[in-house]
Amino acid sequence: MDQKLYPENFLSITLLLISLILAVSIFFFKLKKRGLSFELGILFALLFFLTVPSLFLIFGGLVEVDAIGFAGSEIKDIALSNSAIEIFILSIYILLISLWTLFTKETKKVNREVNKRSLLFVILMTFFISVFIGSLTYYFSGVSSGGSDWYSGVDNFTSSLGTFGVLLSFLHMSARLIFISYFFHYYKTHYSSSIIGPLALISFGIFDSLLTGNRLFLFIILALIFVEYFSSFKPKKILNLILISPFLIILGFLASTYTHFRYYISNAGVSAFTDLSVISEIISNFDFAVWGLKSAILGMFESINFNVLMNIFSTVDYQNMFWGESYLKFLFTVIPRSIWPDKPESIAYQATEILSPSTEGLSIALTFIGEMHFNFWYLGFILILPFLSFIRFLLQILYKDDSSILKYLSFSFGVLLFRMSFSDVLVIMLIAISLIYLCKLRVKVIN
Repeated sequence: MDQKLYPENFLSITLLLISLILAVSIFFFKLKKRGLSFELGILFALLFFLTVPSLFLIFGGLVEVDAIGFAGSEIKDIALSNSAIEIFILSIYILLISLWTLFTKETKKVNREVNKRSLLFVILMTFFISVFIGSLTYYFSGVSSGGSDWYSGVDNFTSSLGTFGVLLSFLHMSARLIFISYFFHYYKTHYSSSIIGPLALISFGIFDSLLTGNRLFLFIILALIFVEYFSSFKPKKILNLILISPFLIILGFLASTYTHFRYYISNAGVSAFTDLSVISEIISNFDFAVWGLKSAILGMFESINFNVLMNIFSTVDYQNMFWGESYLKFLFTVIPRSIWPDKPESIAYQATEILSPSTEGLSIALTFIGEMHFNFWYLGFILILPFLSFIRFLLQILYKDDSSILKYLSFSFGVLLFRMSFSDVLVIMLIAISLIYLCKLRVKVIN
């Protein structure tokens, strides 16, 4: 492989570095000016998942695929010497999203107090639903008894329930998102000086990750806490961040290793949490020598998203683009395969068949940018801004009643949208608003 750098390589990394600096500057400017929002959720997730691998590429020249988690896949390492075009494309998307965030006008604020009883009812109800569905799935999917991985076990369980199973899965995600946003609002409003609220949320996120094998909602919790904490700058906050940085590094390290441990945890079942010999065996199965410090750092920020995204940029053309197909999937999301055997696969599976056709059972996350580019190729540059504006408008219409909570919920949806496919997020949004409405209706009936 030609490792020599040409002028186009230097131009591309210069543009990428400028776009990242601009994105970070816009993020903190908008955060200080108006606080959390949907657009800051999108931008935060973009910066979290793409900044660190981009810096490794710029200053190290190579971003390798996770040697443990994706060693058997055809997802390619990204070398600076032959990725000039892909880096240009990524830079343009970052600039477009950043500038859209900067110039998005603030909506008119409505200072509406939320009934405390209603708020607590929503929190308690969504917490119960989250834990109940999570525990139910963990037990009846066979994961609790071991011998399988989370994803195949849960998929088989939900498939056996047909439409009800699909709705149950989306209800679970909606309930978790509502609980996190509403609880965050509750403790910020009534107990802002207490550390109990953040600790309770983090504990919920860790429990949910162990129960479901999914770290996404723990990530949303940590993102909310971090971003809200720095919404107002004070020197004391910088000192506090330095003091707790060892804890954050340890938490990031554990989150990074959990990607690899969770296969063994699910295979061991409940004994992975109760039997010390099983825990010791799980740890001994992990090859720390293969993993290494660089992989640990990249794993904290799920750099595989970066590799997948750059692979998409180099693979998609007018012959294999999806022409917006994945954005229509919400129309038949709740229809189970038992009724419609030839139901189109998710974009994650379809993209995997193109990017890594020989890898069976692999489903990769494309990110918001990847889904846009896979659907529309270079037309994505034109469509991404009106699309983002439409989602923002939809959020404001659906959740206009609770304007005081909207910023937390919208931020969470922004993070979720960057990581998940649009159709799935749209279904979660619709189920979430229905759940919130039913909770409020229940409070009114009681009163």
